Amino acid sequence: MESEGAIRMFQRSVSTRNVRYAKYLVYSDSKGFLKISDSKVYEVELVVVVVEKLECIGQVQKRMGARLRNLRNKLKSTKLSDGKKISERGQLTHAQILLIQKYYGLAMRRNTSKSVDEMYRPIWAMYFHKLSADAKLQHSLCPMGMASCSGSTKGSGLVSGEKHIHKHSLPEPVLLATKKVFKVLADKKRLSKCIHVQTQNPNEIFNNCVWQRIRKNSFIGINTLKIGVTDAVLCFNDGVYSHTEVLKNLGITPGKKRL
Repeated sequence: MESEGAIRMFQRSVSTRNVRYAKYLVYSDSKGFLKISDSKVYEVELVVVVVEKLECIGQVQKRMGARLRNLRNKLKSTKLSDGKKISERGQLTHAQILLIQKYYGLAMRRNTSKSVDEMYRPIWAMYFHKLSADAKLQHSLCPMGMASCSGSTKGSGLVSGEKHIHKHSLPEPVLLATKKVFKVLADKKRLSKCIHVQTQNPNEIFNNCVWQRIRKNSFIGINTLKIGVTDAVLCFNDGVYSHTEVLKNLGITPGKKRL
């Protein structure tokens, strides 16, 4: 249904709005984008207009956490080079995964609309910062004079010269095990699709408004669908107050009592 809806919207964009959509913000596994690419929906005098795929930056951020959790589950019974298991205390805990996911997202968001290299560098700075210990600092990639993966360069002791105690570092064997995940998610080709700093969060919120009014698991008529979507659009744009404007246009004076 998603792919069919996407192809129909692209096919009618010229006839109804006289535009061609050059970019498509999707999740990585979107069937809609695959169908649009395969159908070559925009073909002008034997020249195909290629639609560019953009990644939802929020979804890419979640992917870091998902891949680390999968790695943790895969290696949970395997001992690393330090003789410890990856899921033990002080290793790759759920709290550590959430921190890495958070810093990965910040590294992208703080460097959007810039070059891919300026997004690539902070991601690896965060990786090496996690490797840092009081006796072995790894801050060569941390930016000077601006926010870094640790929150600030002051936190790393790079600006003020103050001694910083590394509380959230990870053992080297753990980071070596996660390095493959970082390589995949810090790939420059992948990051180039995130420069736009766009997310699908507004779409997801609107979808939630629709499904609050229309059930997914039961058949409904076209009129019910139209009324439900229209009401969702009104509330999404102007809040519940929009209902009073509808009543006024119908010649009904809204009461002052609250339900």
